[in-house]
Amino acid sequence: MDRIVRMATREAGSGRPPRPPRIRRRPLAWLCCAALAASAVGVAAARSGGGTGPETWAAQPASSGCASAAKAIDRPSDVPGNLLPPGTVLTSSKNLGAGRTLVVGITPHEFRRAVEFYVTKLPAAGYVNGAGDAEMGEAEALFVGEDMTGKWKVNGLPNCPNAVTVALLMIR
Repeated sequence: MDRIVRMATREAGSGRPPRPPRIRRRPLAWLCCAALAASAVGVAAARSGGGTGPETWAAQPASSGCASAAKAIDRPSDVPGNLLPPGTVLTSSKNLGAGRTLVVGITPHEFRRAVEFYVTKLPAAGYVNGAGDAEMGEAEALFVGEDMTGKWKVNGLPNCPNAVTVALLMIR
């Protein structure tokens, strides 16, 4: 891990973009897509059930008006709070073994603002964004921190401009 941080620091001073950590992209992409699909099913199930309990999106600090979280869960202790946009409601967490944790949630921000959080706030918190990709309604990038590497992914929700899903994979 120290080697990755030194390499990212050295490359940041050279004017070149930092090299992302070596993470197999296809399994990681499949895992994130599967988690987001599961989250979308949860959102759909919560919306069809009426969703008037305390775990609904409207009960959160900022309401999107069109998205409701399935069942909110607490943030796992190994997930730093500064890796999630303010107001994010986590809906699932999985310990994947080998120091890997995947969390998925919904955040009450429009797509562009949620991506801006990861592009500006992660570096301000000491993380270095690596290789990434952005398409209509989807953005993702690898990141490196002092004690972890990982990937963040933001997906827009159809017909819901004021909320997005967020998936975060962390490897310690």
